[in-house]
Amino acid sequence: MRYLLVFFILFVYAGAALAFEPGPALTDREIIESLVELKAGQAGFDKRFDDMDNRIDDMGNRIGQLSNLVLWGFGVMFIGIFALIGFVLWDRRTELAPAVKRNEAMSNALIEYS
Repeated sequence: MRYLLVFFILFVYAGAALAFEPGPALTDREIIESLVELKAGQAGFDKRFDDMDNRIDDMGNRIGQLSNLVLWGFGVMFIGIFALIGFVLWDRRTELAPAVKRNEAMSNALIEYS
């Protein structure tokens, strides 16, 4: 059984080796024509890569502009928040001043009464 298996494996590999057919030999002219086509294609790729580099640079510039816009937006927002906090503190101080005077007057009146 072992010999049959070995024979079968060798037969399959031998069949694969015999099925190979070598192609026709290339001439120097065909090789040169192929190289010329490859160089022309390479020039097209170089142009596309240059265009891609330009697009990437433009995208980087746009991202820089957007980051500046975001920073300005945050700055304006924080200025607004601080202005609102300042207004609230000023408003509370002006609203509570009469109440503090009244409270002091009542405290003085109670001290005198006692």
